[in-house]
Amino acid sequence: DVGRAMAEVPLHPRLARMIVDHPEHTSVALAVLIDDRDPYRGPVEQRPADIAERLAALNSDDPRFDRRAMRRAQDRIVALGRRLGIATSGAVAPQRAGVLLLSAFADRIAMRRNRGRFQAATGTGCWMPADDDLANVEFLVAIDLDGRRDRARIRLAADVSSDDVIEHFASRPEVFSV
Repeated sequence: DVGRAMAEVPLHPRLARMIVDHPEHTSVALAVLIDDRDPYRGPVEQRPADIAERLAALNSDDPRFDRRAMRRAQDRIVALGRRLGIATSGAVAPQRAGVLLLSAFADRIAMRRNRGRFQAATGTGCWMPADDDLANVEFLVAIDLDGRRDRARIRLAADVSSDDVIEHFASRPEVFSV
């Protein structure tokens, strides 16, 4: 049943799974923002990693974001919501980004080791600049990494609470065993 529902979502299977597991406005908005090019202006290496900032900016005129890209994203969110029968009116909930993304990127949950340094559930080390807003969170979901296998730079991520991580991985206690 889950696979059939996912096949109806015209996105990458990870994003389709998130929407099927959480059919709500915020999951549709997250999926579109991840599927499209990043609306944040400026060089990639200078952009903050937090996708919640992008969600929060969807209905604002924040000059840090490309207005046309944000309008395009808003149009896609409405169209996708309509196609899937999910209401997309009202505000999104940026604080839910991490828990929603666990459905799509459970393998990219990462635990902080030091400020800006994380270890993914797969054992891979990953990092972000120490001055990034997410550099000191306990857990995050690393959505976009630069592709390096040894020390991947986290380009896009969401904060997730330890309670949500525990709940999600309750049936897999070996994931973060030390």
